[in-house]
Amino acid sequence: MPARQNIFALLLRAAAFVTASAALTGCEGFIHDHEPDCIPHYTVTFRYVRNVLQADAFAPQVTELLLYVYDSAGNPVDMQRVARQSSEENNFRMELPSTLPAGSYTLLAWGMGTPKSGYALPFSIGEADRLAPFAAHTASLPLQAYDGGNESASELVPLFHGTASAVVPEQTDDDTLSANVATVYLTRDTHSLDILLQHTDGTPLDPAEFDFSVTSDSPMLNAWNLPVNGNTFRYRPWSVEQTSASFGRQETRQQPEAASGVIARLSLSRLMEGREQTVSVTRRDTGAEIIRLPLLQSLMLIKDRYDLSSDQDYLDCNERFSLMFFLTEGGLWSKSSIYINGWRVVPPQTGTGL
Repeated sequence: MPARQNIFALLLRAAAFVTASAALTGCEGFIHDHEPDCIPHYTVTFRYVRNVLQADAFAPQVTELLLYVYDSAGNPVDMQRVARQSSEENNFRMELPSTLPAGSYTLLAWGMGTPKSGYALPFSIGEADRLAPFAAHTASLPLQAYDGGNESASELVPLFHGTASAVVPEQTDDDTLSANVATVYLTRDTHSLDILLQHTDGTPLDPAEFDFSVTSDSPMLNAWNLPVNGNTFRYRPWSVEQTSASFGRQETRQQPEAASGVIARLSLSRLMEGREQTVSVTRRDTGAEIIRLPLLQSLMLIKDRYDLSSDQDYLDCNERFSLMFFLTEGGLWSKSSIYINGWRVVPPQTGTGL
């Protein structure tokens, strides 16, 4: 019995010695020398809270990420592209190279989502040898040529953008080997714009009778998510069809409203405060422009309906916008009212626009 007690005592002392050695030596100790846990793990998390609900919608909306890492001099040191499944839990992380030296870094992320149709086109993400002010990493619209210039007439793959600063710490024997070094907060850069037409007396409208467009002069976004000037181009609808536009009248299952209106669906790049774009609706048979108005000025008419701090927050946080117009006898726009995102407003009476 004394011999057995001595054996247990030796085992306990040996276990205590191993535990103490591991605590003192960290990855330098003989227990961890060749184990993968000794490699530093520097992770980056992502959030998408810049939306009207102000809730984190990253997990269900962002399904692909491009992450670029630049050192303090603006030189690229890493690039990763990761596809992920849409989910409900925001537990996604990307890991930076364990070989990154201690120091400060700039992270640039472009995210993509899942479009509603199978015909959506993505932005083209250009790479740069250096992260220089206003001259690097543009995201360009997929423009197609037509007789009068260039246009974007497809649904756009949802695009997200974010930047963050990261600090990789000096690694010592006693440091924790896992650390989240940055959180990237994303802004959605694509919007859906629905333009609806309805005759005041309910007469059905034919989608083939109208052309819809939004003109712009900024087909690219730079690394800081600011528009880059370019030649004027136009957005055109990726879908035009008849719709039942009740404009506030409650429909019932027993008496559904006939499809007498027209809805045009457009995909737009980021809307920026101070950079006006123009909405135009023309009749195909005559070429006459029946609606022409400034898009941003119109959308701002209902900004106070949203609990958002600034004009740019209002534009960025709204994924979808809608403009609803009534046409009078003769096919002219009745300017007595317009519905914006379902809110009825009386536009200023200044010619054909607002």
